[in-house]
Amino acid sequence: MKGYSTSDVAELLGIDQETIRDIARSGILDPERTVRNHYRFSFQDIVILRTAKELIDAGVRKARINKSLIQLKQRLPAERSLSSMRITGDGGAVVIQQNEQMYNAESGQIYFNFAIADLAGTVALLAKEAAVQAESSEHLTSDDWFDLGVDLEALSPEDAPAAYLRALELDPSHSDAHVNIGRLMQESGEYETAEAHYHYALEAEPD
Repeated sequence: MKGYSTSDVAELLGIDQETIRDIARSGILDPERTVRNHYRFSFQDIVILRTAKELIDAGVRKARINKSLIQLKQRLPAERSLSSMRITGDGGAVVIQQNEQMYNAESGQIYFNFAIADLAGTVALLAKEAAVQAESSEHLTSDDWFDLGVDLEALSPEDAPAAYLRALELDPSHSDAHVNIGRLMQESGEYETAEAHYHYALEAEPD
C-alpha cells in the first residue's frame, strides 16, 4: 500500500503523532488503513496536516481547527480539496485566502480590505525586485532562497517556485523547500511532481 505512515508525517512536519491521529479521526482527512488498521496518508493529507500545524503554531485551538476545516470541507464542491486552499490563522480564527479576499472559515465573514490589496500589490513589486537582485548575488544560502520563497508566496506567488528551486539547487536535501514546492505543485494540479517532492522531503529528513 502506498502512502505515508503516521511516524513519517510526524517526522516530516514536526507534529506529534497524537495530534495527527486526532485530526484524522475528526473526518477532515481521507487516509487509507493498512491490514493492521494503521493510517496511510496521501500527499494531499500531508498538505492539510501541514496547514493544521501552522494554525496550531499561530495560536488557533485544535477544536476550532477541526470544526472550521470540517465545515469548509462540507461547503466545498466535490472536485475541490482542502489541500488546494490557502488557509491561515488570524486572532485565533481560521482564515481562508482566495484571490484578493480573506474570509472566516466558520462564518464566511470577509476580512479583506481592498485598500490593503493595493498595498499588497506595491509590496509584491518590491518582493519581485528583491528576487531579481537575489539572482545576481553569489552570497545567498539555500535558507536565504527558501525565506525569499516564503515571502513571495504571500506577495507574488507565481515567483515563489523559482526561489524554492534555487534553494534546492544549493541544497538538494532542504526538506522544507521540498515540502513547500510540493504544496505549490499540488495546488496547480501537478500531482506527480508534488508527490515526488514529498518523497524527497522524507528522504532528506535525518533519522
